[in-house]
Amino acid sequence: MTDENTKTEQDQAAATKAPAAKKPAVNKRKKALVILMIIVIAGGWSGLRMFIKSKTHVETDNAFIEARILPVSSRVSGTVARVLVNDNQFVKQGQLLLEIDQS
Repeated sequence: MTDENTKTEQDQAAATKAPAAKKPAVNKRKKALVILMIIVIAGGWSGLRMFIKSKTHVETDNAFIEARILPVSSRVSGTVARVLVNDNQFVKQGQLLLEIDQS
């Protein structure tokens, strides 16, 4: 009977030690998953911010733009008395742009 009690106690001791050995492996896996999730979330957030910024901001290294600038001339000579349009304002053909003082 002493042998049976000893074996039972040894089995119980082994059973209690076995889960303790598995627990660190689960903790390592859990920590790795948490770290991986943090990295993925941070990367996604950073990528989203860069995407949004690229839609609202324009950057260029060569600093060239395309523009249409047309010369404007008058049929009479004189000094400009009043300008009727603002810079970069769209105008239509025939629209009055300025008044000329002919004196």
